[in-house]
Amino acid sequence: MNCALGVEQRVAVRNALCLCILFIVLAGNSFGIDRGLWGRNPFLTREEIASIQGRAAPVTNKPLIPQWDLKSILISGTDRVAIINDYIVTVGDYIRGMKVLKINRSDVVLGGKLGNTVIRLKQPSIPIETGKGVR
Repeated sequence: MNCALGVEQRVAVRNALCLCILFIVLAGNSFGIDRGLWGRNPFLTREEIASIQGRAAPVTNKPLIPQWDLKSILISGTDRVAIINDYIVTVGDYIRGMKVLKINRSDVVLGGKLGNTVIRLKQPSIPIETGKGVR
């Protein structure tokens, strides 16, 4: 039995899961969920956490430009998926305010207000031989 999901179905499942997590985080104690068991809110920045706790945010020397980490690219026929900063993205998705414009064999092109950014794999791509040929 083939249990593989199509791209649209995978996107729908991913979106439903994100909505469920968001609902749980936002619902909080009104549904008897103790926020202490969940740890910190993953949607808050260091500055927001510091302002809630009433202290100054730690000074970091991190650049203001987002750091991109392209971990892998999967191309199967016309389906193209990439993992960037631990997020699974396809063409048309948004990550940190930038739109995924193109997924190639060894890089991903993101577009935003300041122009396009090309993120390259740190290691060369490896084609995998399947019964239908190289993918």
